[in-house]
Amino acid sequence: MTLESIYFIGQTLAVLAILVSLLFLTFQTMQNTRAVRASSLQEVLDGCRDRNFLPGFTTPDVLNIFARGLADLDLLDEDEGRRFCYYMFDQCFQMQEVMQLYQQKLISQVDYDAWLYYTASLFTSKGGKATWTEIKMTITPTISDLIDEFLADNPDHPSYSELNRFFNFGTKVTARDSQQ
Repeated sequence: MTLESIYFIGQTLAVLAILVSLLFLTFQTMQNTRAVRASSLQEVLDGCRDRNFLPGFTTPDVLNIFARGLADLDLLDEDEGRRFCYYMFDQCFQMQEVMQLYQQKLISQVDYDAWLYYTASLFTSKGGKATWTEIKMTITPTISDLIDEFLADNPDHPSYSELNRFFNFGTKVTARDSQQ
């Protein structure tokens, strides 16, 4: 075997090693991307649970304030009105987080659309509309424009109280209703 043959074999093995390394890095990057996406969605879901659902379970008046606030701000006293407004602000901040994750391709179109659908539904109720006029002036233009555009493109978008009868204040939901 000549020195030239050994050199050629060495170069071929080096190229193969580089290709195997690149394939391995590609595989690792794809797995990491999936993990980051799953983690991003889980973070959004955990935030929603921690900020919305757990207080609703542990503090009975929270859900009542939410339902009355969606129905009409006049059904809330001053303190409850502030709490409702704070909750609605929080929903906008959550939507901003979702939008940023979507723009970075860390959550799917389906998840993004679902959050936008939900967020917009909060601001189509009577109380939500009244709060929106105040909130949209103090949140980032990207979120206020996003929600405004969605509402303009979907003028018949149902409110959250229409979508979830348990939050349709003033209507009693019976066990029979929930089985239908």
